[in-house]
Amino acid sequence: MVRTFVLLNGGAWPYLNRLVVALRQARSDAATLRHHHSISFLRQCMCGGTYISQGRAGVFDVGVSGGGGGFALQRLHHHHHHRRHRYYSLGRGDTTAITGRSLLLQPTPPPPTGTACRYLHTSKDHEASWRDSICISVDAEDETVTPINVEDQLFDMFKDEKDDTIHMGKFLAALSESGLRKSDPRLKELRNNLYEMHTQLENPRVASPTTLTLDKTSFKRVIQDNIIIISRALRHQFVIPEWHDFTEYIEEFYWSCKGATGGKVASYIPQLARFSPDHWGVAVCSVDGQRFEIGDTNINFTIQSCSKPITYGMALNELGNEKVHTYVGTEPSGRMFNAIVLDYNDKPHNPLVNAGSIIINSLLQALVLPGMSSSEKFDFVQQYFRRMAGGENIGFSNGTFLSERENADRNYALGYYMRENKCFPDKCDLMASLDLYFQVSVDLDG
Repeated sequence: MVRTFVLLNGGAWPYLNRLVVALRQARSDAATLRHHHSISFLRQCMCGGTYISQGRAGVFDVGVSGGGGGFALQRLHHHHHHRRHRYYSLGRGDTTAITGRSLLLQPTPPPPTGTACRYLHTSKDHEASWRDSICISVDAEDETVTPINVEDQLFDMFKDEKDDTIHMGKFLAALSESGLRKSDPRLKELRNNLYEMHTQLENPRVASPTTLTLDKTSFKRVIQDNIIIISRALRHQFVIPEWHDFTEYIEEFYWSCKGATGGKVASYIPQLARFSPDHWGVAVCSVDGQRFEIGDTNINFTIQSCSKPITYGMALNELGNEKVHTYVGTEPSGRMFNAIVLDYNDKPHNPLVNAGSIIINSLLQALVLPGMSSSEKFDFVQQYFRRMAGGENIGFSNGTFLSERENADRNYALGYYMRENKCFPDKCDLMASLDLYFQVSVDLDG
């Protein structure tokens, strides 16, 4: 069997999607793709170029190393996460020719018996641009990889060898170690399946669902609906694979800063000045939904200007880039965030200064579902925030809203100044738009 892969030299990361497509076409639906992050391994095995790994269970690793390359395509063996991989690394040579738009690779004489290497060389005569995207056909007939069911792999990983069962508490603890919360909405089906299985016990009050011990069939039924995210978590395929090590750094930062007493709480709104300066908490959420918190993270706080990028994203999602930037620019103002100033096109400079954010909220008020009343629009925006927070609770501080509205002379001045310069959309209610601007900034998180 001959498999064809597109391998990319260093500096070609933007084109990795092509590589993903090629790999997925070359393997079965069960194949997964992950990035290799072991710098020490790269230093040991590579002087430059690209590598690709085919795991015994149909798992592929892809990565790019920097530096010069003086060797060819070779197979290496390396243990990583308790799985044995076959690595191919692409170097540069001078024995192959280019024909039209195809780069042809030819094997050099076979290596001595007993070695685990194959050599393919690329031509030094072709243009440099062709060296950045090389298509290679690898003869893989000597090693057939039989796909293994992912659920079976996970069961074998956590099962008790004595009775061939798995303790769900141990399994869920492993998921937590990857950064997933037990309340993660993406694990809703797992929780429901586990609860359903728990209710089928003769006396379900004796134990909780997390204390269940399941055989393979029951275990597979519990996890089957969320197998993709579970597999990614337990195979260390999240954006931060070594989550425990990462959180240790966060804890170290937290404790090193906890003793700092400089600065003072915000006082531009009287309600904010009442917060205790001793509150200190850190919460982290990765793009893969890995979460960690330490300190006073259960105390609600208003998000203030952190609402600006969120409402900007909402406007882009609902109205599109072209419509939004008909009313607001994209450049830095070079002035204070609350300056009463517009750009040369009589528009706010960008959505993250006060003037720009007021305009963004006016677009949400006047152009997104325009038939809504102000109260309905407030509920709409609240639900939007809640969905973006993964269903977590988002509150509202009416006291802070009233305090902000009572002390908003400059923002009212900005509103009237922009209305004079015809910055707002037609039929815009200025007071309703300013109210929405104040309301979103006093949404509560915690």
